[in-house]
Amino acid sequence: MKFLLHLKRGSILLAVLVLFLLLALFVTTRGPHRGTSIDITFPEPGKWGQVNQLEVGVGVRDITPQIELYDSWVDEDGDGAFDPDIDQYQDKNGNGTFDLIWLAGFGNKRAAQGIHDPLWARAIAFKNNGAIIVLVSIDSIGITHDRYLDIRERLVEEAPHITHVSFAATHTHNAPDTIGLWSYKEFIGRKFDDGYIAYLQDQVFESILESVSQLVPAKTVLAEAEVPMENFTHDSRPPVVVDKKLPVAL
Repeated sequence: MKFLLHLKRGSILLAVLVLFLLLALFVTTRGPHRGTSIDITFPEPGKWGQVNQLEVGVGVRDITPQIELYDSWVDEDGDGAFDPDIDQYQDKNGNGTFDLIWLAGFGNKRAAQGIHDPLWARAIAFKNNGAIIVLVSIDSIGITHDRYLDIRERLVEEAPHITHVSFAATHTHNAPDTIGLWSYKEFIGRKFDDGYIAYLQDQVFESILESVSQLVPAKTVLAEAEVPMENFTHDSRPPVVVDKKLPVAL
């Protein structure tokens, strides 16, 4: 009888623990924007309205890290990767940590030594029939959804006339880690650069506002050409399926 009693109590405790873990998982994985939703309304067929004069605007902001704010280092063994046991770095702010720009992709020991080319946030705005849609391209490995939502909610407050914004990253592997896969290594002195994230978000926000402020009447030209593969695209398995057409919108 005692065994059955203990088994019953153990089962109850286990069930409570599982429910608690599920609740904790539900709460902690929902992110900071739990009440955010996208309002998408599609007109009924035949009620799209007349297409009026299209307006287009462009906004650009530099999102290159301000390298003077970071430590510099010397690649002693020339392997392109930072090794704290071999390579030397200059602790500019004297805080005893490696305040380096950790690059995204191709391994987790790549720290920037300088700037080869600038990084950009480019926005293009379209306006027609009172609706404003902005497309944004960001030179980044990728940005998590919650950080996009930070920008969206700021736009709702400061620029409610913008109907919708869509973001895309170029997925470059020569930009700072904006996800956290290559810099969350506290035990060897690395840290995720929240300061750069805030800077990037501000610059993206400004590029969006600039694109809308530059809206002017425009004409659209759609063109398409067939281009050779030029060793850019491959299909290694038969049947070979490659789209050789290059569509362009001007």
